[in-house]
Parts: sequence; C-alpha cells; structure tokens
Amino acid sequence: MAPEATPQAPEEAGAATAKERAMSIINGMLRQFDGEVTPETIINELRAQMASEHEEVQSEITAYIGVMQASVKTDMVAAFEKGKGGEFDGSRTAIATSVLEHNGDLAAVESIATEISNHENHHAENDHTADLKAAPEAQGGAIAVINGEKFDDEGIIEPETLDATGTKHTSERYKGLKSRLEGALSATGQDMNDVTEAIEKKDMSLISDESRETRKKMEDAGVSLAI
Repeated sequence: MAPEATPQAPEEAGAATAKERAMSIINGMLRQFDGEVTPETIINELRAQMASEHEEVQSEITAYIGVMQASVKTDMVAAFEKGKGGEFDGSRTAIATSVLEHNGDLAAVESIATEISNHENHHAENDHTADLKAAPEAQGGAIAVINGEKFDDEGIIEPETLDATGTKHTSERYKGLKSRLEGALSATGQDMNDVTEAIEKKDMSLISDESRETRKKMEDAGVSLAI
C-alpha cells in the first residue's frame, strides 16, 4: 500500500498561492513591455495592480518591490534579446526585463540585478564608450598588445569592469576574456590596476608591450615623459 501524502496546512497552501499569484502579476507586467521604461514606472504599476489583491499577495509584491529598489540602479529597464542582461549606450544604462523576472527566489533576483546594475553603471561612471587611444604597435582593430597578444576594446574594457563589479552572473565568454587579459598582464608584470589607469587616461600605450619598452628605455636614459 502506497503511503498517504501529508496534507498541506491551510496557511502553507495559502502562502504558496499568494506567492504564485504575485509572481504571475510581476512577470506578466515585465513581459508586456517591448521597449523600455524606468524602474519607477514598473514599481508604480505594481503598486496599482496589487491594491485589489489579497493581503498575502500584496505582501509578496511589496517584498519584490523592495528588492527592485535595493538592486536596480540603472536608468531604464528594457526588453533586450535573449542572453543580454544590460547595456550602457553612452547616454543611459539599462537592465533587461528578463533579469528581473521573479523565479521564486528573491535573493537570487537581487544578486543578479545588483551585479548587472553595478556592471552597467561602472561603464557609465568611467566613460567606457569614449575612444581609447590605441598603442602605436596595435594593428587590425586591436588597441593594445600585451605579452604578444592583441586586445580590442571589448577585451580590455569588459575584463576591467568584471574585476570591479563581479563575475558571479556573467557569461563564460566574458569570464574567458577576463582570464585571457589577466594571463597576459601577469606575464608582463602588470595587473588590472594598470588597466584601470590606462582606461582612465584613455591611453593604451601605458599597458602595451612596445610602448612600455620604449618608455622604459627613455626613462632609463633620463628622459622625462609626460602622459
């Protein structure tokens, strides 16, 4: 004889239903957007919708709103293509609606939203869409040559951003870019702090092989270089 299932306590069943109802409202709202809106717009619409819901549902949505307020620091929330979590386009930062969908674990939503918000804001705060002066020896789309390896804008900027904001929720491709740059830096006696400085000064000759060697020879000869 098969064991009987233990009946779910009424309060447990009600809690589960309230959470599911809240998730349906939240995710339905996020999926209705096909452009972009401010985080405040989403929060205000959620508050308006939850007004007619039971207290338990309101409590669940209120908890979600708290997570949004704590973690989403981008200018906009946008409906990006699958796999894209955020963006800084030179004028505004945005996080994907898909990132904010309630999956039943608010701590997980907060973790990924925080990391992506920090990532895009790091791009904005450090003017990462501005032109970076390529090292003279860099050719074919590269902006620096480190340990003999060519690096383009993405190969420099994204690893530096990941180093500053975290890699828990980033793609394997971006993690690979970071690992590649760190290896080249280590082989040439540099680290990510040198990259940060080069980005701040918009001058990749500071970290590129031949330019660094030329600078060292001139400094050894007593020639002062103004950067």
